[in-house]
Amino acid sequence: FMFDTNLRFVRVNQVMATLNGLPAEQHIGRTLRDLLAKNLADATEPMLRQVLETGLPVLNCEVHGGTTPRPDEQRHWLVNCHPVLAEDGTIRGVHGAVQDITARKQAEEALRESQGFFRSSLNALSGHIAVLDESGTILEVNEAWCRFALDNQATSAGVGVNYVQHCQQHCQQTLLQGGEEPAYFTGIKDVIAGRRTRFEIE
Repeated sequence: FMFDTNLRFVRVNQVMATLNGLPAEQHIGRTLRDLLAKNLADATEPMLRQVLETGLPVLNCEVHGGTTPRPDEQRHWLVNCHPVLAEDGTIRGVHGAVQDITARKQAEEALRESQGFFRSSLNALSGHIAVLDESGTILEVNEAWCRFALDNQATSAGVGVNYVQHCQQHCQQTLLQGGEEPAYFTGIKDVIAGRRTRFEIE
């Protein structure tokens, strides 16, 4: 799309026209408020005015609202705007692009809900639980694990710590004295490496 300094449409492509439910030629000379749902126009117009006033682009701004054909359908949009400059450097308008990112935002929200459910499920369990990745780094812990760590001053057992390396450091003394690697540590490494599907020890 492209607007003049009065924020009236000068040019619009067919994709933008389809979003607004009107032929492209019917956009020319009209404003955002003529064509968009009020909340979407309220969110977008200040960006365009900022470009006109500062001469600087406004990039990757997210707005949400409805279009003219579906004003009550809340969709998410990514907006990028740039000034249109005349040969003498004066600003003669704003051009930009709008991308519908509704599907992406819905996927992000679903992921957040899934992660929240996962954490709630972990925290509901009384056992001390830590989830490790393939390198042994702690990805998630539950509240029982955190309480146990705090009670025992285990400051290096939280998310982001490599638990395998942490255990390995504690095993070094045993190995230096000719002892065997503790069974719990061997079991953890075997599960991570896929040599076992399950390991239990008291």
